[in-house]
Amino acid sequence: VNLIAGHIQRTDMDYAFTRGDLSLPLPEKWTPILDRYGEKDVMAGIRPDIIVRRGTQTEFEVNDQNSLSGEVEFIEPLLGETIVGVKLSNGVSVTAALQEIWEAAPGDRIELAVDLNRIMLFDPKTELALQASG
Repeated sequence: VNLIAGHIQRTDMDYAFTRGDLSLPLPEKWTPILDRYGEKDVMAGIRPDIIVRRGTQTEFEVNDQNSLSGEVEFIEPLLGETIVGVKLSNGVSVTAALQEIWEAAPGDRIELAVDLNRIMLFDPKTELALQASG
């Protein structure tokens, strides 16, 4: 799991996970727990299999709000999938398990998207998971 330290930020009626220039709007199912938790530091858990390369077919809508871009740090082709390490523009490194054979080299640019319905949030002090409704 990619664990990224960040902050919960209120945006109009919703919330977003933020870290530097990275801002991922959280689905409405997070609103009840985040109304109680507040605008605090959190750890976002993003599994490598919920990150896809933009332009590939997905089960979720890809848009600018759930997109990330960065530079390939490493690439590991496996049977039927490709593990890619990516350094994002804010310096955070993430690992994606792309369900495709994809050829690239370290230093190449890559555009990714995250299934925000499957993101996990943890309280960094207690290390307990925050539970979204639904």
